[in-house]
Amino acid sequence: MSAKGVFIVFEGIDGCGKKTQLDLAYGWLLRAGRPVDYGSEPNELISPLSRYIRTVLKGRITRKPSGFDLQRMFTLDRAQDLICFIRPVLAQGTVVLWERFFHSTLAYGMLEGNVEVYLRLQHDVLGSFMLLPDLTFIIDISGAEALRRLSVASREAEYFEKEKTLERVRQNYLALAQRDDLGEMVVVNGKRAPEEIFKEVKDIIQQRFEI
Repeated sequence: MSAKGVFIVFEGIDGCGKKTQLDLAYGWLLRAGRPVDYGSEPNELISPLSRYIRTVLKGRITRKPSGFDLQRMFTLDRAQDLICFIRPVLAQGTVVLWERFFHSTLAYGMLEGNVEVYLRLQHDVLGSFMLLPDLTFIIDISGAEALRRLSVASREAEYFEKEKTLERVRQNYLALAQRDDLGEMVVVNGKRAPEEIFKEVKDIIQQRFEI
């Protein structure tokens, strides 16, 4: 592991299992004695803005913001995460695991606009604090499978959780994975047992880094 730490992000549509993979990676690194920390977006423990975003996603406000304004809120919240947590922890040589990062803004923002608009938003808001992950996993499942899992979980519906929308976001993620300017991205088949998925995730992490 490099002295500056390693930043690993788990992405994908709702219900894909990214939180499960983050938890498995965290437990593995902890048992291995590696310095490791984690977080997610929106991070309600760090930012009051995150709590407002969560309220919007759950449909608890009368007037919803536009798609661009919502993603701008995510990006502002991300700036606070970067300044207050991610960069300082990485500087200590720690492995930082994160659930959702700027790839989410791109994938969901593309529902209503051009990817370049939302990429420019990242640069405009984050400026010199902009950070590409060392590795991003996209846990890939279909929109239909995501909706099935979310229904089984009986979880309160959020802003983007409709099958066609989820499938469009999935395709956006797969398109982003083809780009070479967003950091290293690896698409992983998420329609398998969590342990089987994690074996692949773990192997990839060990191949890329001295962990």
